[in-house]
Amino acid sequence: MHDIERSAPSELELEDAIARLPRLQREAFLMAARDGLSYPAIAKRLKVSHRRIARLVAKALVRLDRALHRS
Repeated sequence: MHDIERSAPSELELEDAIARLPRLQREAFLMAARDGLSYPAIAKRLKVSHRRIARLVAKALVRLDRALHRS
């Protein structure tokens, strides 16, 4: 098995990938990652359950990973 080195995505690529997320995924992801808010705090701000926030952030991470590591 060969190890393939991947270069880290640029800041511009990351910003673009985040901008392409669906609105609620983007908002939940940024509140968690950038602002350091807890899922219950995000849920209160967005008026949804904390379980929905967990799903939104998880989906955002999957989308970002796919967008930034395309072959």
